[in-house]
Parts: sequence; structure tokens; C-alpha cells
Amino acid sequence: MAYISKEEVQEIRERLKKTFPGIKFGLRRKDYCCIELTIKRSPFFADITYKQVNIYGVERNYTGEELKFLRQAIGICCSKQTHHETADYGTQPSYYTYVFIGDLNKGHVCTAKQTA
Repeated sequence: MAYISKEEVQEIRERLKKTFPGIKFGLRRKDYCCIELTIKRSPFFADITYKQVNIYGVERNYTGEELKFLRQAIGICCSKQTHHETADYGTQPSYYTYVFIGDLNKGHVCTAKQTA
């Protein structure tokens, strides 16, 4: 059964803060089995207010600096993840990771300077 501890979430949060000091995000544990990363303010995603990111499809949907950032952020979020074999369901992760660009109520704020 999938599970992630509060301590593991805190370690991931601290690593994200250290790696991306200029980016505002939220990271929370939900239902003991998953974490949700919400990117609230960043210099990326100028045209996105709110969107759920398919962590398995970032290569198809993003390019350049956005892709580089998402790869690194998802890598950090999944760094505590292990996989185990179950008889009924095949290989299962130790927890699930969900990524959102923007908060559902407030949206995403792009901090990139606009060039004329």
C-alpha cells in the first residue's frame, strides 16, 4: 500500500526550497499515499493560469526552461519513491506524485519580465 510520511514530505519541501529559491510553491501530503506540488509563482508558464501536469507526459507537453524545471522538480518530488511488486496489481510506487501549475482559486503568477 502506498504511503509517505510527514518527515519525508518535509525533506522534499526543504530540498525544493533550496533548489528553487525564487519560486513559490505548495507541497502537501494528501491521504497518506500521495503528495501534491502546486507551483504558485514562477518565471515559467506565462500562458497558464491553472493546469494539472501529467508527470509521465512532460516531454511531450513542455520545452526549454519549463521542461528543465519540471523534470528537476518532479525528480525531487519522486526522490523518496520506491517501487514494490504486488501480486494483484503489478509494480506499485510507494507513493504518488501530482503536480499542478497554479492554485485552483488563485491561479499561477508568472514573474518573468516581459520584453517589448
